[in-house]
Amino acid sequence: MASTQWETVPYSSSIGPIREKVLIESWSEVLAQGAIYRRIVDPASDTSDANDIIDHILRKHVAATQIQKELVELGKQVAETEVAQNLIMRLESWLWDPQTKYLSQEKEEQLKEFPVDAGFVDRVKGLFRLKNDRDSPSDPPTKV
Repeated sequence: MASTQWETVPYSSSIGPIREKVLIESWSEVLAQGAIYRRIVDPASDTSDANDIIDHILRKHVAATQIQKELVELGKQVAETEVAQNLIMRLESWLWDPQTKYLSQEKEEQLKEFPVDAGFVDRVKGLFRLKNDRDSPSDPPTKV
């Protein structure tokens, strides 16, 4: 969230802080959810405030630009991107039973509780090549 037109408010005036307080109060719900507020003092003659906002956005959303680079410039498939690989590792660590290296019955039941279509659990298992204890024990699980 950014506010402009501060160059029109007299420097010594108490109007500026009052206006800014009203703005911040009106944006309180959005700010409470993680948005930030910045003042752009004089965009016509000084772009440093606007550049600071752009720099903040780019630093905050570096993952989005990284995945764009991987998909567009490096020609990777989504599953080959770093963010997808990190997601796969996290899901595998949550899904796999460390003792048996199979999909735990408890986790399979939790997956079934998600509000998704009936084939979701099978697609997740297929994506990660997960097996459960009902599968053949002679066929060891394979990780991606």
